[in-house]
Amino acid sequence: MEAGAPASTVLSSVGLMLLAALCWLTPALLSFRPVSARARTGNGAVD
Repeated sequence: MEAGAPASTVLSSVGLMLLAALCWLTPALLSFRPVSARARTGNGAVD
């Protein structure tokens, strides 16, 4: 039981970190998707 409690707290903390990362990455991905698409279409010859 002693190992179960810390494990649950660690999992919950990791889950909160993942949620925070998603909150930070989601707007970044949404802003990068059109930019990357435009860069690929505009600079297709470079690739």
